[in-house]
Amino acid sequence: MTLLPGSLLARLLIVQVCCDLPVPTDPVDDESCYSTMAAATAASPVNAADLKYARAVATFDEEVFALPFFPDVRECADSAAYRSEALANLTEASAAVAGMRREAEALDSNTPGKFVWDHFIPLRDAKHAAEAARRL
Repeated sequence: MTLLPGSLLARLLIVQVCCDLPVPTDPVDDESCYSTMAAATAASPVNAADLKYARAVATFDEEVFALPFFPDVRECADSAAYRSEALANLTEASAAVAGMRREAEALDSNTPGKFVWDHFIPLRDAKHAAEAARRL
């Protein structure tokens, strides 16, 4: 399976990895990166293969349904619906990650001896669990 340049699926994967394994960078940098990626994706032509590939991934990896930035392919009737939801998720990504980071930093300031990431990971996992529960 080869993804085309500009593929929504590839960009969603990048955003999901950045959310799941964040590096301690300036949240403004993340926001700029996600915004640029969303704008570039919106400007690229519709790729009907994105929905086909997303469905293929979902058939062998049910955990994809718990990933909050991947549209639920079961809810997408066609490529346009998938693209619309994927673009909305890309746009939401920076705010979601920045919000979790701010919350983790607030928790960190109240618990000496722990790192921000000790708080971020449970917040991220809770977001995954909430999305999985919603989709089930």
